[in-house]
Amino acid sequence: MRANVVYRSFCRIGMEKVPDAKTLVRLGHAIGPETIRELHDRIVALAQGRGVIQGRKMRVDTTVVESNIHYPTDSGLLNDGARVLTRTMQKIEQKAGGLKRKVRNRVRSVTKRVIAIAQALRHKGTEGELNQKTVPATAAVNPADSQRFAPGVAGSRSSAGTSPPRGARTR
Repeated sequence: MRANVVYRSFCRIGMEKVPDAKTLVRLGHAIGPETIRELHDRIVALAQGRGVIQGRKMRVDTTVVESNIHYPTDSGLLNDGARVLTRTMQKIEQKAGGLKRKVRNRVRSVTKRVIAIAQALRHKGTEGELNQKTVPATAAVNPADSQRFAPGVAGSRSSAGTSPPRGARTR
């Protein structure tokens, strides 16, 4: 708002001083959402009374704002799913007044498993392969079994002129 003359003109602010976005957010938190709602309703009622609007439609600012995002990974989605399911089941347990079996919170164990998967994937070579074998959630397949399950799949090892991956033990 401060730097954009067009926005200032549209809002009929002119060159007066205006608070920045952070100040407005802090004010919003200080007065609370109920007060903001009442303020909004009052402004709409005044505008309706003066014939400026009818109050049947609401326009929303959909300006794109750059922000850091959390890229979804399989293990991250597993963690998110476990967290949401646990929370939902606990709410159901509270509303039902108790179930036959108590809902167990497995978020910590799933988080530990997700961290173990991420660490195993970060390390390449022998160390990473060994770590992946200790993590059951990765479902690592023994390279010797790959020919039996998928003989024609690219990337599966066969004895015809391919060498094992770097750092892998040979028989």
